[in-house]
Amino acid sequence: MALALKRKHIGERIMKSEFKRGKMFLMGALMSLAVPAAHADAAWPDKNVTLIVPYAAGGTADIMARRLADGLRTSGATVIVENKPGAGGSLGTEMVARAKSDGTTLLLASTSAITIFPNLTKTSYDPETSLLAIASVAVGPVVMTQQFLLRSRG
Repeated sequence: MALALKRKHIGERIMKSEFKRGKMFLMGALMSLAVPAAHADAAWPDKNVTLIVPYAAGGTADIMARRLADGLRTSGATVIVENKPGAGGSLGTEMVARAKSDGTTLLLASTSAITIFPNLTKTSYDPETSLLAIASVAVGPVVMTQQFLLRSRG
């Protein structure tokens, strides 16, 4: 029991540090987009930034996106978090893939919409050419289990 509790706390610390590292990397990457704009006397972003979450509101991805948006707002950006659930994340991902490539539409993606669905079924987007990864925001544990049945003898 103590080992599981200790692992839980270590996992939480790792996830928090990964989230902070990803958030800082994302902010740096987004700020680097502003460098060419500085030569044109315009600040990035010159319009609202939309952060698409391809999952339902209130879930883990939504909470992470809202915390990330709060961090981006400290740089002066106006960030709108928009939930577009459906088809295991493919609907929101498709929306971002079709958006203008001006750096104002971001996607908080998971592996399902980027790696699994394009290999299982035909999608209208190619994640390798339609999307550009700019930061790893979080890492979460994955556990595989199997049902264990106890049989009584007697």
